[in-house]
Amino acid sequence: SAELKDVVEIRAFFQCFVAFREDQSAILWGKDQRQHIFTNVSSIAVNKFGVAVLKLDGSVEAIRWRQPQRYGQYESGVSFETVQHRLTEGVSALHSTMGAFAATKLDGS
Repeated sequence: SAELKDVVEIRAFFQCFVAFREDQSAILWGKDQRQHIFTNVSSIAVNKFGVAVLKLDGSVEAIRWRQPQRYGQYESGVSFETVQHRLTEGVSALHSTMGAFAATKLDGS
């Protein structure tokens, strides 16, 4: 496991914690989640399905730790894989609710 050193801030999220370190990396750990280490972190959004990490270069990295619920024949939400190609650059902010993520891009989309 990664050491918690050079930590500048720790934030509590939905069933997990994130430690932000001086070197722009972040360590995520908590209930039912194995530890994840991210580099070049600008910000992080967490919900009950996973984590989305906004990188300093404007790209987004996402990890799913729980499958979306199915309601009859419909699956809730859009998977990250569906929009991943639109999140490789130009993202300025991440937003999350308990069950969804959204990204704001520099071009206003």
